[in-house]
Amino acid sequence: MSEAEKEKIKHFSSFINIVAAGAIVAGSLVPILNVWYGILDPSMNGGGSLDGVAATQAILIYLTGFVICFVLQLLGGLKLSEIE
Repeated sequence: MSEAEKEKIKHFSSFINIVAAGAIVAGSLVPILNVWYGILDPSMNGGGSLDGVAATQAILIYLTGFVICFVLQLLGGLKLSEIE
């Protein structure tokens, strides 16, 4: 494997890891912090509180985003392990 191919693999792996980190911050951490600090109304309709169904949906969305980001991190690591 040439040095150029190794560098391409490193750049691809870094890119995937950066995308995963950005996605988890934007898709999971920020909405949770918004609700936690009261910036965002959890009911999303200007009033009321978060009912059980909406809470379950929010949790599933956050967990799905986390799993996608985790898979992207694994993909970056697997790609990086191709370097001999």
